[in-house]
Amino acid sequence: MEDLGDISKAVFQERAEILGRLILGLIERKFGHFLNQEDCECSHCGKGMQRQGDLSRHIQTLAGEFELSRPYFYCRACRFGYYPLDEALGLSESSKQYDVQDVEAWLSSETAYETASETYERITGMKRSEHHMHEAANAIAQEVGILDVCPSREEIEKKREDMSKGKFRRPVMMLALDGAHGPMRPESAPSQRKKGRGRVERDQRFSVLSC
Repeated sequence: MEDLGDISKAVFQERAEILGRLILGLIERKFGHFLNQEDCECSHCGKGMQRQGDLSRHIQTLAGEFELSRPYFYCRACRFGYYPLDEALGLSESSKQYDVQDVEAWLSSETAYETASETYERITGMKRSEHHMHEAANAIAQEVGILDVCPSREEIEKKREDMSKGKFRRPVMMLALDGAHGPMRPESAPSQRKKGRGRVERDQRFSVLSC
């Protein structure tokens, strides 16, 4: 490493591991009692559960990555497995935590998947394929309906009033969906003949525009 640029690049390349160790140290300091826990109550039936050993999982955050080894508990009465530390930390079921998913979904909705993948790597130093960026955005979009993302009635009325000032004709309001993965045929079609599920658009991104 001959200059500051080389030093910065070297540290950035190892940032995920360096900061991952820091995060793990903070977890051990604040949540040490969960790491040393030997028994707990089943949240389903209330019976006591004994520690069945430690299991490890890989955790990825925007700050860093690390291996988290934590106690596993199992209730034989209701066949329920439980990790108290996972619940205390609010971990995602995926190894990629919610802060990572948030940035992936935002980048994927704002730009092309190829650009989103390259941008994520440049910012974080961690690689994400175009396919992964696509899957991350779709996983969130599947839980979102049109009423969740379209403007509220108050917002629409205010925009209509602002656009109507000084004009004789009222403005035309439009709501456009792109790549909603929904059937094109309306459910209330007038014809009574048997219909299929309809054609589904599979565009890359989902966006809502209003004017």
